[in-house]
Amino acid sequence: KIYLMSLTSTALVLSNLMAAGPSIAIVELTIDIFHAYPPTPLIPGSFAPASIARFSSSISKAAYLFSATALLQGISNLLWVPVALKYGRRKVYVLSFLLFGVTTIWASRANSFGNLLAARLVMGWFAGTAECVAPLTVADLFFLHERGTYMA
Repeated sequence: KIYLMSLTSTALVLSNLMAAGPSIAIVELTIDIFHAYPPTPLIPGSFAPASIARFSSSISKAAYLFSATALLQGISNLLWVPVALKYGRRKVYVLSFLLFGVTTIWASRANSFGNLLAARLVMGWFAGTAECVAPLTVADLFFLHERGTYMA
């Protein structure tokens, strides 16, 4: 029993440690948006305290773009499930994906951090539909023994 618990906790730690989500793109995103470069031995000036502080601050701002979007994806489920049950899944899918596309264009055209963060917040709100309405649709379409396959 202890051995299984140890394997389970090791698997959880490793899956979080090796998570390949935003952590892979955050440095490139910081370079692209904020023009802040990480310290590198090839550029001795990059080890200056001001340069390191600028890069650290930019990494924090870039992290807001991911975490704020994820937060709104989760919170928006509180709205999308009742709306989908009241007005129908198809209308919710069409409306949310259309508005998600509009906010994607807005985010691509943003010219300041505040504007980009606002676009990502609204984008997260409309992206939350896929997390809650898709399982409802799968539950309607497939038998109980098939749902796991189609949810994956």
